[in-house]
Amino acid sequence: MARAEYAAARILYDDGDFQGALTKLKSAFETSKDPRLLWNMAACEKNLRHYALSLGLVERYVGEGGALVSSEDRAAAEAFVETIRGFVADLTIDVNEPGAEITIDGQAVGTAPLPGPVKVDMGVHEIRVKKIGYVDFALSQDLPGGRAVGITATLVQERHEGKLRVVAGPQDAIQVDGKTVGTGLWEGVMPSGTHTVYVSAKGKLPYRTDVVVKDNFMPQAQDDPEDAWVPPYTAEEAGLEVFFEHGRWFASWMKLEEKEDLPEAARRELLVLDEDPAEPGRLVYRGF
Repeated sequence: MARAEYAAARILYDDGDFQGALTKLKSAFETSKDPRLLWNMAACEKNLRHYALSLGLVERYVGEGGALVSSEDRAAAEAFVETIRGFVADLTIDVNEPGAEITIDGQAVGTAPLPGPVKVDMGVHEIRVKKIGYVDFALSQDLPGGRAVGITATLVQERHEGKLRVVAGPQDAIQVDGKTVGTGLWEGVMPSGTHTVYVSAKGKLPYRTDVVVKDNFMPQAQDDPEDAWVPPYTAEEAGLEVFFEHGRWFASWMKLEEKEDLPEAARRELLVLDEDPAEPGRLVYRGF
């Protein structure tokens, strides 16, 4: 079986099908465990420009061959190694978090800390380090052959939060999620998710909006003075339903019969009106 596979590999190799020859040689090696096949496999990998793999196979060939490798073959192997090292980089990857998974060009090479440098073909490679609970580290690195290269991968813990910025008028009160946070301008760090922004001021319509905060992103809530805010107006002019209760005038955006059907908490979501001192009998919006 191994002899037939080896014969097929030679035909494929002579025909320039190095990948096919490598497949046959691997099959022959699995059956026979003949270390001399490692030399042939290294030749295929070299022609496929897989220099690091080729180097590893030749080193195995010399180390495992024993008496099967003549002094002449050993000298040829050592000369091959000397040449091929110029096409291979010894890459050291230092990671601040033990247990992180390390891949190069999508192929797993181990978990941090690695026992030593990784032999990598010269050229551009995609290096990625990841660990659950941390932001992935990714780097595209052009590696020169023939020398050692070191990379430090610093993993940062994931934080499911972002910044929220609210821009309002100088004297406008700003609330976020029902809590007063400042006036005029406010910026702060919030957990990722949906948050309610509420801006109010005496003599103005309140501004309310829901803002989605994403990881490491800063949305901005900003009122438009021309659209969101209006000067004092009469309740009747705004089309509000007006009623007097507990010594105060109230106005509701909903019809009175609809108001009557709502729970107590919902019925208190009403506008409070005061008499305009400059024009008795005229009700103006004061606030909640």
